[in-house]
Amino acid sequence: MNQKHIHLKVLFSQMQPEFLRRSVMARAALQPPESAWRMGSGQVPEAGYLHAARSVPELDRCTQDELKQRCWALQEFLEEKRHGGVLRLPANYAMDVLQFQSGEPLCRQEYLFSWRDFALELGQDFFTCAGLAERDLEDHCRTTDFLWPSCIRTDRVDLQHLLEAGVAENHYHMNGSTQSFPLAWAFLMNHPEAAEEYAAQEEFREDLDGTYSFGVQDNRLSWAERIREAAWLRQSLFLALCGLCRPGDMTREFYRWAGSRDKAGTVKAAVQNARLYVIRHLGADQAWKKLDYALWMGGHFSRDFARSSRRFLAGERNLLYQCFRRCYDGSFPPDVCDLFYLYLLYKIRFRKELVQTNRRPGFRNFSDYQDRKALLWGQFESYWEESCRLSAANTLYVPPEPAGAGYRKRLPPVPVDFREEKERCVTSLELRIMPADTPAALKQKILQTDRYILCGMNLLPSGRYLGWKEDLKAYLSGDAPFFYVLHFAKKPLERITQERAAQNIPCLRHEKQYRTVERQAKAMAEALNKSSYLSSRIRGIDACSHEIGCRPEVFAVAFRYLRAFPPGVSYGVDSARYHPLLHATYHAGEDFLDLADGLRAIDEAVCFLNLDSGERLGHALALGTSPQEYYRRKGRCVVLPAQDLLDNLVWLLYRTLEWGVPAPDALRSRWELLAEK
Repeated sequence: MNQKHIHLKVLFSQMQPEFLRRSVMARAALQPPESAWRMGSGQVPEAGYLHAARSVPELDRCTQDELKQRCWALQEFLEEKRHGGVLRLPANYAMDVLQFQSGEPLCRQEYLFSWRDFALELGQDFFTCAGLAERDLEDHCRTTDFLWPSCIRTDRVDLQHLLEAGVAENHYHMNGSTQSFPLAWAFLMNHPEAAEEYAAQEEFREDLDGTYSFGVQDNRLSWAERIREAAWLRQSLFLALCGLCRPGDMTREFYRWAGSRDKAGTVKAAVQNARLYVIRHLGADQAWKKLDYALWMGGHFSRDFARSSRRFLAGERNLLYQCFRRCYDGSFPPDVCDLFYLYLLYKIRFRKELVQTNRRPGFRNFSDYQDRKALLWGQFESYWEESCRLSAANTLYVPPEPAGAGYRKRLPPVPVDFREEKERCVTSLELRIMPADTPAALKQKILQTDRYILCGMNLLPSGRYLGWKEDLKAYLSGDAPFFYVLHFAKKPLERITQERAAQNIPCLRHEKQYRTVERQAKAMAEALNKSSYLSSRIRGIDACSHEIGCRPEVFAVAFRYLRAFPPGVSYGVDSARYHPLLHATYHAGEDFLDLADGLRAIDEAVCFLNLDSGERLGHALALGTSPQEYYRRKGRCVVLPAQDLLDNLVWLLYRTLEWGVPAPDALRSRWELLAEK
């Protein structure tokens, strides 16, 4: 990592927003300065820098004197820049590692690993918008197009040409591949009254990427308070950019609002006023336009903007760009720059709770992030539509002439957005979604998802109109570029305590999971038997999620049952139906308590699920793990349930004999002795 950019980690990744907030409030209250801790976008005191730098992993080996040298180098940088202060740091980094071609940011190939590190930590838009603002000021121009890809490309032209030939994506988790943080952030910024409910969810019981506390100066607000303050700052910045309020009054207004008794009610009304302004003066005749009041800044609802699969990202991007630009050219006074800095810190801290940036290993850590993605916005259909656009529609290549008999005759003329086509290289997409408990629910889920994706690809007109189901099926009757794999969710076996074991209550192992999988498998079978549409859309089955505590045996009956459908055409009462040959994938050997445990899971998946040639194992990391390195990292000690240990020992004993794997006699005797215990 280039050491001149380490300040980004200190001042944006690890700096607590409350640290800056106290300085903002003190200045607004005209309190006497405390130079040792007075923080702002234009000034970074030595004590404040050292305080934040202590929790940066890359600086944990630096001495106090070495950190002081870094702080003095930063202070010299701030003295050179006229406006913006530390807000110049993301632009400074962007100008080093990015280049801009026709308004599209591209990462220089030689900085790809550095870019991945910083973009994961702070978000890509944080840098791209700052870099565009800096470049536009130098070139005396203004960016108006904010529809670049959600994951920017590299500047390697040969690699771009190679990908333009088309690739197949055969492991695409539908909801895990969307832009979950921008959706959640926009929802809370437009509905701050939901902050209390959001933070009270069980999934939000603790911080997943917390920071160290070194004293009372690190005392922090609750997440509900942080979200409300971020929402107030965002709508104030939006109004200032629209010319509806004076930037110079923002700090005093923030101070008065922060000290009021009804902060929640006041910020709710303020955000509603911003949304009503957009609807009243600029028009919002479609549901997606009401999702975020900042969307108006993204393209004024132009035709190309409305058709873009990335339209939802444009509002926040333009807001960041305009704020960075006004900070850099001096249009925003220093105290407003401080408020924008505070808004960025709130946003970055919240992003760390929705995007996996911590360093904890294991699948459960990933699952904790996954469970937070659609806690509240998932209840709204219009947000799900944008989620599908940002996920599948943003990925799929759009052919000039879509396949399907009679397609162009049936559909209204909707132009394909070829401006985005050059960035899409996926020609076949295998979407993974969860099954449903009833055939009707499964059909409705896939039908609605198909519609959202085709609307996002501009192959169906958006909005409600009669006959959309027929138009959708007319397109999908051809060789559609995407299809579905239904993955059953694994759930760990409930731990049997000694107290419960003493009660000697008979129960079937994994009984609840067996019943759930059986119900969903039967619903899927019935849906396939009744619907030729679903038979053409569903191509396979899978099982994913928590592997530890849920063995492949749980899904053996369901997998064999669903794969027993004979491929071909059967003739029912009304019409012929095509029964697909369902192929199987199974996530195994991805997370395990012992290396032998992971290898046994892979073997059991192949045997119990009757996996055949051409079918796949998801991840199977245990196959490529070095035993020496694995047990060295574990300190030569692993802990697992006695039942799993017994199963592993029996598996090792018999499989080594069956496969002719030589094992030393002393080791085999030790296995047998442990198994007897």
